[in-house]
Amino acid sequence: MNPARLHWTIASVISALLLGQPAIAQVTPDDTLGSERSVLLQDATFNGVPLQITINGVLTPIDVIRGGARRGNNVFHSFSQFNAALDRGTYFLVPDPQVQNVFARVTGSTPSNILGRLGTFQIIGDGFFSSNANLFLINPNGILFGNNASLEVGGAFIATTANAVRFGDNTFSATAPEAVTDVLQVNPSAFLFNRIPTGDIIVRSKEPTAIESFRGLRVPNNQNLILLGGNVRLEGGQLSAFGGRVEIAAIAGSGVIGLNPNGSLSVPDGVPRADVILNQAAKIDVSLQERGDIGITANNLRLADESQVIAGIDLGGGSSESQAGDIVLNATGAIELLGGSRIQNDVNSNLTGNSGDINITANSLFLSEDSQISASTFGTGDAGNINLTIADRILIRDPLPEGPAYSGILTRVESGAQGNGGNLTVTANTLELGNGGQLSASTLGEGDAGDVTIRVRDRISLTGAQTTIFSSTAENATGDAGNLFVSANTLELFNGGQLTGSTNGVGAGGNVTIDVRDRVSLIGVTGIFSSVGDNATGNAGNLLIRANTLELINGGQLIGSTAGVGSAGNITVEVRDRVSIRGRTGNISSTLFSEVGSDAVGAGGDVQISANTLDLSDGGRINASTFGRGDAGNITIRVRDRVSLTGGQAALFSSVEENATGNGGNLFISANTLELLNGGQLIASTGGRGSAGNVTIEVLDRVLLDGAEGEISSAIFSRVSESGVGEGGNVSITANRVELTNRASLNADTLGQGNAGNVTIQASDRVFLDNSGIFNNVRRTATGNGGNLFIFANTLELKNDAALVANTTGRGNAGNVTIDVRDRVSLDNSNVFSSVDASAVGNGNNLSVFANRLELTGGAQLQVNTAGAGNGGNLFLGRQDRPIQTVSISGTNPAGRSSALFAFTTSDRPGGNIRIFADQFRLSDGGVVDARTFQGGDSGTIRLDANTIDILSGGQILAITQGSGRANSINITARDRLLISGTDPTYAARLSQFGTAVAPISPESGIYTRSLAAESAGSAGSIFLTSPRIELSDRARIDAQSTTVDGGNIEIRASDRLLLRNNSQITATAGTAAGFGNGGNIRIDARFLIAIPKEDSDITANAFRGTGGQVTLNVSGGVLGIEARSQPTEFSDITASSEQGTTGIVTLNAPDSSGLQNSLAQLSQNEINTNQLLANSC
Repeated sequence: MNPARLHWTIASVISALLLGQPAIAQVTPDDTLGSERSVLLQDATFNGVPLQITINGVLTPIDVIRGGARRGNNVFHSFSQFNAALDRGTYFLVPDPQVQNVFARVTGSTPSNILGRLGTFQIIGDGFFSSNANLFLINPNGILFGNNASLEVGGAFIATTANAVRFGDNTFSATAPEAVTDVLQVNPSAFLFNRIPTGDIIVRSKEPTAIESFRGLRVPNNQNLILLGGNVRLEGGQLSAFGGRVEIAAIAGSGVIGLNPNGSLSVPDGVPRADVILNQAAKIDVSLQERGDIGITANNLRLADESQVIAGIDLGGGSSESQAGDIVLNATGAIELLGGSRIQNDVNSNLTGNSGDINITANSLFLSEDSQISASTFGTGDAGNINLTIADRILIRDPLPEGPAYSGILTRVESGAQGNGGNLTVTANTLELGNGGQLSASTLGEGDAGDVTIRVRDRISLTGAQTTIFSSTAENATGDAGNLFVSANTLELFNGGQLTGSTNGVGAGGNVTIDVRDRVSLIGVTGIFSSVGDNATGNAGNLLIRANTLELINGGQLIGSTAGVGSAGNITVEVRDRVSIRGRTGNISSTLFSEVGSDAVGAGGDVQISANTLDLSDGGRINASTFGRGDAGNITIRVRDRVSLTGGQAALFSSVEENATGNGGNLFISANTLELLNGGQLIASTGGRGSAGNVTIEVLDRVLLDGAEGEISSAIFSRVSESGVGEGGNVSITANRVELTNRASLNADTLGQGNAGNVTIQASDRVFLDNSGIFNNVRRTATGNGGNLFIFANTLELKNDAALVANTTGRGNAGNVTIDVRDRVSLDNSNVFSSVDASAVGNGNNLSVFANRLELTGGAQLQVNTAGAGNGGNLFLGRQDRPIQTVSISGTNPAGRSSALFAFTTSDRPGGNIRIFADQFRLSDGGVVDARTFQGGDSGTIRLDANTIDILSGGQILAITQGSGRANSINITARDRLLISGTDPTYAARLSQFGTAVAPISPESGIYTRSLAAESAGSAGSIFLTSPRIELSDRARIDAQSTTVDGGNIEIRASDRLLLRNNSQITATAGTAAGFGNGGNIRIDARFLIAIPKEDSDITANAFRGTGGQVTLNVSGGVLGIEARSQPTEFSDITASSEQGTTGIVTLNAPDSSGLQNSLAQLSQNEINTNQLLANSC
């Protein structure tokens, strides 16, 4: 490097420097160097002309120091005191351009006060030039650089309060001064500290430099400026080494500090350290076209009052290969940035090159009052990385978070810049951000943002509004956001704290990964987000949380969303113990959701949760929805123990919202137990253009839906909403037990344009409903078919007005209801039905029950009904190859409703059929099997096939018409016995109290096919009975009567016997309302026909105005105790008479029974042993 000419003012230049009279003033040489002692020339002249420099626009004289001991390329000076006066220059004359280092030690006991200019120069030819030599100032007592202090050196400047400088194995000592030996020719290698306390270094210099706007102590570009002492304080002072290095080390005890060839210092770990303080807008700046390093080693490092530490690319810019240097801060204690202070390593605007890294090692780090650490690019080039290694705590907190600035640590590609952002890596014991504190890596220009990696051994805490850790692509930026990784023992976000990975420009969002050993807690309105913003183009990153527990409380949120053009990321939660989502703040619920926004084009991300327990309560929600153009994500929950949703706002749902286009995601839950309590809900719905997702629940033990909160019941929904166009999702539940209690419900509905989904329940043990329901509906506004309802279990129990429903009130068919149970189906005051309502256009579907036992009590009912423009479905109990072992239908409920099997039509469309296959069938205490028409549609048929059939105490099998439709047939086969007996003693009271709500048509047990209403045009149906033994007793009836039309036909086949007792009746009488209609036909094929003469048991096919019917009796063994007569009498009769019309025909094909040994008239009114009776006959 060529030396620069110094612009000093002199009268003339001659060939010799005239030495004036030596003076002792601010600088006092000592005698330790002997004849080589230093010499001070005060107010130096050159050939009699004063040498002057300009300071603050004023010409001032200078002092020149010459002499000293030269050893090789080193020159040594020694002083008892050394100061530089205010507004004066103190210069070392370098005797030879080959000299590399000038050492000045102070052996006295006073600090050095550098108040003016300190420099070096050399004479070459006839001019004064700067020297390239490095200048070392060594004063163990301390060094002060005053406000007007400045440097004019051509090489590095080193100010130290060390005791000595080491050269290999030798030293140049200020505290034990000796003559300079010849071995000190090598370059210095270390500084020795062995005196306590160590002198401080204070820099107050704000003196202007040769570069406008830069002040203080400056060395030439690419040179080093080193301060090595005890406490080092920059009290408003400024240090500049553009493209070079500023190195500061504060030493508090004995030790050897190494000096490396690049000008950096090596401070061994065991050496005690002092503090470094920058305040009053102090500044360190090494930024240039390239290079420029800063190193600070201290116990505590404090920056206050807008102080700055600056490196990077500046002052004219560089090239694409230009690389700025690093900032390295190492403190065994605390590093503090206060009052808007800055540590930054940037590529500045309109410049080219890559900024360097910022590496910070300390015990603790504290930023407050809008202070920042940043590595950014404003120009063309990459930003550097920021690496923090903190042994204990990082605290970033602002007292006033509402201000426009914030305290934070950031790497950024700024607006207008081209280049990638640097990575931000944090290692600490604890990390606390509050009141707007931030850690971030972002891009606002053209380039990718860097990654944020945080590894904390204990706790991370973010508190307050605008307190964030994020990686993002800003609006109008182009580039991918970086990944955000957080590892800790606990992570806590309070009242506004946020972790975010987002893209708001053109580029992908980064992944957010949280890996916590213990607890993640989000309390208050806080959040962890992965998002695609409103105007963005690009996919959001994934969000992954691993922890022992996860808590979202009073507004805490985990969100993966897209509001632009791009897909939302997946949300994955892997928790060893508990996930708890509960509470709200104002209208903001604690939520975990994946969302496609209203203006977005892209798919929603999937939500996957694995844990030991999952609890949602007090408004806690998990949601995967689409409001825009794209499919919603799936929700998958795998929990080892319990999933619990409690309270009217607790919900887990997947939805296609109104105006959206896309399919809803599937909802899958695997757990040991699932509990929806007091209004907790699972929902899969579509209100837009797209199908709803499926709901699949796989539980080892119990699924429990219980209770309500206000009008909100605990429920599972699969729904096509009124605005929806798409298919409803299926609901599938597999568990040991499924229980719905206290108004809970399970629903698969369609209110829009699309089919409802199926509901399938598979329980290895029990399905239990108490005052609750399972519903599969086509609603009034819908166009689409209802889904099917399947229940597979060991037992099914419904009580207290519980219901299983497949219903259509819109345009579409109702679904099937299939119950397949290995043991028992028990319904008490409850319903299972498939129906077509009056407003519907569609067919009902089938209701099928398979079980070992079926029990209907307390008004319980199975129904297949139609009231609309569609056929009713069929009702099946068992099938021929799989009969139900025991069917029992008995009793009524407090509202007078009978336990029943119903197949109704109240429209002009036919009702459904009833098919029963059983071993034992019992109908009693007002229970009914009823196929009925109220309008123009025909009723369905009833077929009952069993081994034994008992119809007792007012039980009735009915095929009835109360309109213009035709009552259909009843076909009953009892392979062993058909017994009909008794009356319902509560009938009259129920009829009086409840009227038409009472299903039986009389109190008598029986089989009825009737035309009831006087104005009815529908005919009664036929009755077909087949059994070896058919017994009627105690007013029992087989009845095919009609009011104004023809009576129905009755056909009985009894291979053994037909027995009538105690006013029992077999009738096909017409015109019971004194109207027209011919009597029906009765045909009986039996071995024996037996009645008691005085018990007035009758077989009638009478008429009022019409013709009597035909009664045909084919009895191979004999007719006992009943006779054919022209009119009914008080005895047991067979009649086919007519009050006003033609008498019918009675045909008896039977042997003569007049030789009967027993007198039937004298038999007991109680039970008859018919076997004995027949054995003794004839």
